[in-house]
Amino acid sequence: MVLVHNGIIENYLELQQELILRGHRPESQTDSELFGFLVLDAMEEGIDFVSAVRQSFLRLRGACSVLVMSEREPGVIVGVRNGPPLVAVVDPEGGVMLASDPQPLFVMGHEVFFLENEDVIVLRERTFEFLNLVTGLPVERTKTWIPGEDVASGLGSFSHFMLKEIHEQSRVCSDILEQMVKRSQEGALQWRDHAAMNLLAEAKELCFVACGSAWHAALLGKYWIERWARIPVSVELASEFRYRDPVLRPGTLVVGVSQSGETADTLAVIKAVKAQGIPTMGLCNVRGSLIAQEVQAFLPIFAGPEIGVAATKTFFAQSFLLALLAVYLAEKQGKDLTVFGEAFFQLPELLSKQLKLQWSENGTSCSLGAQVQAVVEGFSDAKGFFFIGRGYCYTLALEAALKLKELAYDHAEGYAAGELKHGPMAMLEKGMVVVVLDCKDAWRGKTISNLEEVKARGATVVGVGDPSDRELQSLCHHWISVLE
Repeated sequence: MVLVHNGIIENYLELQQELILRGHRPESQTDSELFGFLVLDAMEEGIDFVSAVRQSFLRLRGACSVLVMSEREPGVIVGVRNGPPLVAVVDPEGGVMLASDPQPLFVMGHEVFFLENEDVIVLRERTFEFLNLVTGLPVERTKTWIPGEDVASGLGSFSHFMLKEIHEQSRVCSDILEQMVKRSQEGALQWRDHAAMNLLAEAKELCFVACGSAWHAALLGKYWIERWARIPVSVELASEFRYRDPVLRPGTLVVGVSQSGETADTLAVIKAVKAQGIPTMGLCNVRGSLIAQEVQAFLPIFAGPEIGVAATKTFFAQSFLLALLAVYLAEKQGKDLTVFGEAFFQLPELLSKQLKLQWSENGTSCSLGAQVQAVVEGFSDAKGFFFIGRGYCYTLALEAALKLKELAYDHAEGYAAGELKHGPMAMLEKGMVVVVLDCKDAWRGKTISNLEEVKARGATVVGVGDPSDRELQSLCHHWISVLE
């Protein structure tokens, strides 16, 4: 048996004990291996391969999807979905390809099949069919056209996809503006018509549900919407919210924010509140995703394909779109925010200017990349990293710490700078690195006060902020400028 498994088998201990009593000896510590033994045992009892996969899958508890092959039927692949996404595309040269995301399949075509929960797909050399997991009877699934570019064509001049996608943020910014607003001569924003925005404007209160980077973007949105539009906003971790007994007041709109549109916890919240008659909206990067299909109104984030696992341009796209929506809601209340029009339209050029010379092909660095490289070369033996900030920079500190953990596998924490004195300060000593994020705003004075406490503990301080902020620079051991 050969299988690919995405998700969690919650009753793995029960299954493991049963299989060991039958004489099996699992070699790994993963729950995935156990499913292979279940299918094998079913086939040993004379059940055909497809039925063995179906019956074995019905014994699992938890959200997971699998693809299974058997050397006894080498021309067959069976896939089952119950939670994590599974997407199929027909190969023009014959056969079908499967993936957990549509973008890798674009090299074959843009008309894809999204499997639904409790769908089984059976692939043979020239044919395929969809079955219901429980009954085994055939079901019909229709194709969905997904716009996007073929990302398999290469990296261009970039060394990896994440770097490529960081540089694509300027284009993403332009695309979002093109899809959301028209530019008038007076600099005012003329909004394009989206059903989701009309639903948003009717809300008396907003509740964002998200996970990971999307949750951090929603936190930024909360700051902007409450400040400019004066609408109450709550931001909830979907993995916590779905298991609580939350109180949502009349007039509340629940907004699911997700990169993939398939985030299991966020999707579960959307389904639960929708069943209660509460209006729902989705902000996702993938048209045709489950969240996009489930919500009352859907608004894409226009980021395009993102291959890098650690979200970069999608985090930016979610944040920028939420900033636009905050201004939209404020203008709906009669506030004049024309000043934001020109600022928004200048942003793509500013991003491009800051990023375009980040790294060169011969290994040397320049511009922002030069600053970063010069700073980090001495941190290979650091005990850990704190990212701190206030206000908008607090949410960016959370995201920065998450990125360092995901990419460098180093210990990193993000904190509101004012919270250091309530416990985290005890961790600061020589060998620790504290990255302070500051955008020279209303919170700056408090941030400087917190920074002086950090230096007194012996930690190395890296400042990230406006190059004109000489006072803050003088308090830092290292400095990275992000504006010109």
